[in-house]
Amino acid sequence: MQSPFEHVLVGVDFSPAWPFLERRLARLHALGVRRLTLVHVISPRDIARPGEAELADARQRLDRQAAALAEMGLEVDCDVSSGAPSEQLARLAAHHRADLVLLGRQGHGLLHRLLIGSTALNLTRLTPCPLWLEPLNDTGKHGVSPTIMLATDGSCAAGHAERCFARLCEHFDRRVAVIATQSLKDDAFSVGQARQHLEHMTRHVAKLDFELVDGAPTEALLSRLDAWQAELLVLGQRGHGALRERLLGSTAQALVEKAPCPVLLVPAQPVTLPEP
Repeated sequence: MQSPFEHVLVGVDFSPAWPFLERRLARLHALGVRRLTLVHVISPRDIARPGEAELADARQRLDRQAAALAEMGLEVDCDVSSGAPSEQLARLAAHHRADLVLLGRQGHGLLHRLLIGSTALNLTRLTPCPLWLEPLNDTGKHGVSPTIMLATDGSCAAGHAERCFARLCEHFDRRVAVIATQSLKDDAFSVGQARQHLEHMTRHVAKLDFELVDGAPTEALLSRLDAWQAELLVLGQRGHGALRERLLGSTAQALVEKAPCPVLLVPAQPVTLPEP
């Protein structure tokens, strides 16, 4: 099965986050990524009106990073922009028709503002394609038997995340789908229907394990991430009912901050952005 990602847009802030992103890009290359667009956004908080000198300096720094990636066999373009980071990254992802946006988390400067605060949630709502948040730590420590985990609510809105998960599964030895039952508490979707949905998924994803777990969604999902030693968590940006609020609010933020592995947020549907 073909990888869902061929072209990745990478948010670059020239911080210590870069080695982690570079290492992830090498791994994504093995998953089918062929093209990269490196983007540096100059925020008005840093420079109100960047001049040619600042823009040229950023381009030169991106070019140096691009050269190392090109040696891996990747096709690399660079783009320097200014403005609100989340809006610019989302627009550029749409403009370049990227399949994925890659950002570090717990970074510095631009990435710190993007991923620690409201701008991160703005980007999850704006990005027209999946958003991969890479932790700045030694991920991949469980590489002997890598595991991919899907957090879903079984709704139609979660379908894009489930399909993305299914297309990535062939690159992982273990695959598990998890539904936190408390997320269904206020919905018409029953626990029985949730189980039926997960059983149905096993017909389309080979060697798929699944679980329904009790407890508060954040704690339950983090517990299963640890138990399965997951290398990647996939979840939808928009659910329905209670899960919609959790995945757009406190649970999503908690998972981004606390998950020991990368988090892949998948939009429920394409986002149409206004022209600049």
